[in-house]
Amino acid sequence: MTKTKKITLTTVIIIACAITALFIVLLCLPKKRAQSFTVAFYDLTGKQETAILEALQKASPDAKISSVSLSNEEALLKALPKKTDIVFTRMGKNADSLCEGKFKNYSFPSADLSNYISSMRGKAVTDSNRNIIQLPILLDSYEIDINTKLLKTVKIEEPTTWKDLEEFAKSIKEAFVSIPITFAGKDSDSFLTLLGALTESYNGSESVLKAYKIIQDSIEQNEDTSQTIKKLCESPEAPMYAATHILSRWLREGLITREVFNFTKEDLDGFMTTKQTGIVFMTLTEHREQDIDSTTRALYETLPGANKQKSPFFPAFKTLSGRALTAPVICAVAVSKNSAALSATEALTQNIYQEAMSRSTGLAPLSANAKTPDRQSDDARFWVAASSVPLTPLPDAVFTTQKEKQLWAELFKEYILKL
Repeated sequence: MTKTKKITLTTVIIIACAITALFIVLLCLPKKRAQSFTVAFYDLTGKQETAILEALQKASPDAKISSVSLSNEEALLKALPKKTDIVFTRMGKNADSLCEGKFKNYSFPSADLSNYISSMRGKAVTDSNRNIIQLPILLDSYEIDINTKLLKTVKIEEPTTWKDLEEFAKSIKEAFVSIPITFAGKDSDSFLTLLGALTESYNGSESVLKAYKIIQDSIEQNEDTSQTIKKLCESPEAPMYAATHILSRWLREGLITREVFNFTKEDLDGFMTTKQTGIVFMTLTEHREQDIDSTTRALYETLPGANKQKSPFFPAFKTLSGRALTAPVICAVAVSKNSAALSATEALTQNIYQEAMSRSTGLAPLSANAKTPDRQSDDARFWVAASSVPLTPLPDAVFTTQKEKQLWAELFKEYILKL
């Protein structure tokens, strides 16, 4: 064999060995696993779940995200699967239960709320180290919807006070509608939220918080629920006296009917479609979920437009020093230290994801500069920004199961009907 051939063969062997060695090294290197995490949704609508999932996936495009929708028949802490990283639910006792238990050491250390309206920065729940353990991401509201055609028919300007609303209801009774004022009284969440909102509008937020504590103490001490209702409502000084007696007066005056306590959300859709009611109480979420046509939706407008700046969505019965409006807030709670899950969730505070979730759900963004899809969501943010940190609605604040809510709602209704 010539010298040249020997050199060439040696070179080929060396190259082949190098390639083989490189291949072996690559095989032995640890494979980079795709990021993955699991989120759970509790007591949210399908539209809200989808919007949050889509935002998370855009914030973490390489991650594999699994999700599960939990039944609200059980308390959240009991219903939560073991392999979960983030929980999305409404702020309240169920969310608190996660932060007070075995998940109390989990937080969102890099969450930046500097773009949020100040009242929603104050709504975030923090631990002793000031790390955020409940991260607000979307704002709901409690609203009053008015049949604007009837306003023009009876020649009444847009109502901005409870006196205006009651005069409007009286003016349309019988001659124009069979149900001047209505709400989904059969739905325990809707009814209890109304009671809490009426309490705040008459007596202020301190009375609401006092009522919450009385109910919580009653549940913890296993007290007689009927006696607790009396404690809340019987005396003129009791925190929920005004709210229950206002509804009783509306019954006597024919502004609401006894059947209102059996009306469902679907009933409201029907009453609004057939123009049988003038004033409707509901949350923004309930408004977005309605099965009504565009003409009906345009006919009923929230009270009032933020551009008019006359009164909050829920006016006060008397002058109150500062308002804390009733507003459900969707939040995230960390139940693991999965870095991909924490990072993607923290990104939801950014304008781009705030706008996307607001657009998909119809709820209000918490970012002060994020665009809103319409007037209703813009108004919701406007009035919460113009008031104190919003109150958690009664059913979310003190109850953890549907059974509890239904029990207390029925006893409140029984009390009102006997007044």
